[in-house]
Amino acid sequence: MNLDEIYDVILLTFNNQDTRYVIENKKINNNSISKKEYITKNRKDITKFLKENGNSELLTKLAKNFMKNYFDVKGRISFSKTECYLILELYQRLLEDILNENIDIDKIIASHNERILNFVQNVDKISDQNNISDYSPEFKLKMLELDKNKINGKVLELGCGKDGSLVEFLRKIGIDAYGIDQMCDDTSFLVCDDLTTYEYEENKYDLIIAYMTFSKDFLKAHTDQTTDFIDYAETFMKILNSLKVNGTFVYIPAIPFIEELLPEDKFLVHNSFLKDGEIMKTSIKRLK
Repeated sequence: MNLDEIYDVILLTFNNQDTRYVIENKKINNNSISKKEYITKNRKDITKFLKENGNSELLTKLAKNFMKNYFDVKGRISFSKTECYLILELYQRLLEDILNENIDIDKIIASHNERILNFVQNVDKISDQNNISDYSPEFKLKMLELDKNKINGKVLELGCGKDGSLVEFLRKIGIDAYGIDQMCDDTSFLVCDDLTTYEYEENKYDLIIAYMTFSKDFLKAHTDQTTDFIDYAETFMKILNSLKVNGTFVYIPAIPFIEELLPEDKFLVHNSFLKDGEIMKTSIKRLK
């Protein structure tokens, strides 16, 4: 078995749905016969692979998958370095249990889910983010991994803040930038409006950016299961359709639960972890 096959076996046995249930503190069925049979059938191959190749690559893949599930379920956008280490340790202990032939599958599954639950219950809750206006234009661009010298065309910032400081910064260096925010004053380049009620024109922008605004609120609506979720989902698609072909929507935090549903022939989605894995950023390019 190769790395990807081992990864798939582990995900199917200690699967994403169970992980999400544990994160949400819901009861799961630890006695699934099919899960136990599947890992039992492949246990020797997994053991052989790990002994011959080590586990560093597999641990990284499993940890990132866990973070994605956590982002999806909880809306938590960041992890400290210590928490990232603890997540790796969750899967390190899982692999050690699989290697230990004296531990049966029932116990491995139960222990793994218990460790996830303990992690979730003890992890620090994310602190409220500062007002978006407190972030400097340079800081936002750095976090979004955007080079001001490579930005071209028409730009829109979602949730630009009361002063629209990034929009003004971009305009001063010759970029055709605009912003939307409920707190700003209407000007020739700033619009005071709610992001979910604003009428986005199709095929208008080369770049749309959002730092700790639209996608963060979308995540909260998804996590809290509020009726606003539908409004955010519809707005998300309107935002994407307001991109020109080859235009890009860049934002933090990522919203994996809807990104994975986008048609691959129309949108190219790229996720990346910033700050050594603490924050996930998304870049979506419109292909047609």
